[in-house]
Amino acid sequence: MCRSATQAVADCRRSFDVIAAQPGVQKNKFGLQGASMGRFVAATVAGVEPDLFAHVSLHITGANPVGVMQDGEMDAAWLYQRLQRAGHTHEAIVAMLSPLDPATVAHRINPAKAELVVARNDQVIPAKYSHTLAHKIGLKGEHSDHYAQWPGDHYTAAFLIPGAAKSMVDRLAIDEL
Repeated sequence: MCRSATQAVADCRRSFDVIAAQPGVQKNKFGLQGASMGRFVAATVAGVEPDLFAHVSLHITGANPVGVMQDGEMDAAWLYQRLQRAGHTHEAIVAMLSPLDPATVAHRINPAKAELVVARNDQVIPAKYSHTLAHKIGLKGEHSDHYAQWPGDHYTAAFLIPGAAKSMVDRLAIDEL
């Protein structure tokens, strides 16, 4: 799991280089979006390379993957149980997933360029982990332009992602970026 996530972070970073090298591409207009499990990759890339992206949008997400798996329901709980059935102790799971915790690099993400949107009734990622990530990024207030709650749960909130993508495009179209 860690190798795959590390590879995904590297692939995302390399993708930026490939796209940025194309003629006519404005490097200062890049946005990065991650939802659910994809937020690990997006938040890590944004934290490791905070100057690459004009906007970072993280949806239905939070910090502390081990806590999410222990306290969350459905897919998160299933994954934790599956790792334990495979013979991993709690300590081994913590050691494996700690490097993937977006909270470890979230302080490097510019809060003025970030947006965190969570599901009001998220049964997979408990609200306390979303609040932790928001705090680590430096986002203030749950109902601001940069930190908001969508109606619905973890899965129904996914239907709102196309609107969030349009919002990111609109933010990137601003001339001051």
